Amino acid sequence: DIAGLKFYADFNNGDINVEVTPTSISTWNGTVGNQTATFTYAEHGRSASTTKDATVYRRLDSLTVSGDWSNYQFYNYAPDTTEKKKSRQDVIEELIMETRARINELQEDMKSFFTGLVRTSGDEDFLNKSFIDGDYDAAITYESSIININKELVKQGREVLYLVYPVDGVSICDSPLVYINNRNDKKKKTFLDFQSFILSDEGQETLLNLGRRTWYGGVTDKAPSDIFNKDWGIDTTKYISPIKYPAESVIKDALELYQTKLRKPVHVVFCLDYSGSMYGEGMDELQKAMEFIFSDQAKKNMIQFTGEDKIDVIAFGSHINIIGSERGSNTSLLLDKIKDYELDGATALYPAASKAIELLKNESDDYNTSVILMTDGEGNIGTFNDLKEVYNSSNRDIPIYSITFGDADDSQLSNMASLSNGKVFDGKSDLVKAFKTVRGYN
Repeated sequence: DIAGLKFYADFNNGDINVEVTPTSISTWNGTVGNQTATFTYAEHGRSASTTKDATVYRRLDSLTVSGDWSNYQFYNYAPDTTEKKKSRQDVIEELIMETRARINELQEDMKSFFTGLVRTSGDEDFLNKSFIDGDYDAAITYESSIININKELVKQGREVLYLVYPVDGVSICDSPLVYINNRNDKKKKTFLDFQSFILSDEGQETLLNLGRRTWYGGVTDKAPSDIFNKDWGIDTTKYISPIKYPAESVIKDALELYQTKLRKPVHVVFCLDYSGSMYGEGMDELQKAMEFIFSDQAKKNMIQFTGEDKIDVIAFGSHINIIGSERGSNTSLLLDKIKDYELDGATALYPAASKAIELLKNESDDYNTSVILMTDGEGNIGTFNDLKEVYNSSNRDIPIYSITFGDADDSQLSNMASLSNGKVFDGKSDLVKAFKTVRGYN
């Protein structure tokens, strides 16, 4: 019902470009592409000439539309006939205020959506494993990931996931395979052999069975139905709309907005090895890595903390000590304490992890929680069973992400990862890179 709707048209500079005589026009026929619309006006406000300021307000008495005009909006800028005519600047300011209000509302909606996020993953395989081993309701990931998760859920007799595709477009990973010739005949042959395999019938079937779309174009009716299962919400006979990516600068701004305002805040406990074996190069590397995580360098990689995040740092050697607890905006204070703390004998690995769980177990659901533990040796104080008892009694899903360095015992850290649905990262060759990577998981 459009009765009484007022319509504003900027005949010179707006989307509607038409030469008119404002003092006499009562009907306008507009065409955009194949869409047409007829507007019938009753004059409202003062008339204007077409020479310089061809701006006029009119009451829209009727609107006849053919085709799809869903992408076009008609704004009400003159709410009643007694209102004074607004200047062009007034209209622009109203548009700016309206846009800001809509942006703020959208941001609040996004923040509300992200409150349901309980885990993040830096790689597809870990996400699949975490979902199978954990207790989660949904996942935002690749189509192939959901397919492979569902195949495992079917084997276990569990309820499968149903795929939902955003109507405004999905992200499509179309990765070209290339070889850069560096005059290494052996490597070139390996590349050509691999290329031949993935283009062969056997290779294409292998990719299909992994849930990868191998066909050209958008649709096919020949995809294996047990993999691209319609009962799971997959229909390969329908086109999927790819999202149109904005400019690189816009993407960076969007990522910055997510990292600083939209994402769910985190509460992270860093457990850092201050045993005697860390003397010298080990401690230099640790301080360098923490300086990267807690400095402006992290912002460049979109892994910075914010004022809403909580950070605790536990130092462990022969003893364990909480050497700092700060908000994410005060990381410089934590870094000073990390640099000033002194080494301390043995390796209380399990007591440090247990203390971290105790710090996090009563945290509210407003935060995602995790432990990041770094060690260069074998835990020789406490036992894994001690940690297991503390972890199980917490009744919380708190992943322990461990970073190996020096002569760290991978088996001890792997047991921690299995207990907590966490992961072990190799920092033996590049500790900074390991800390950077683990931030993508929490």
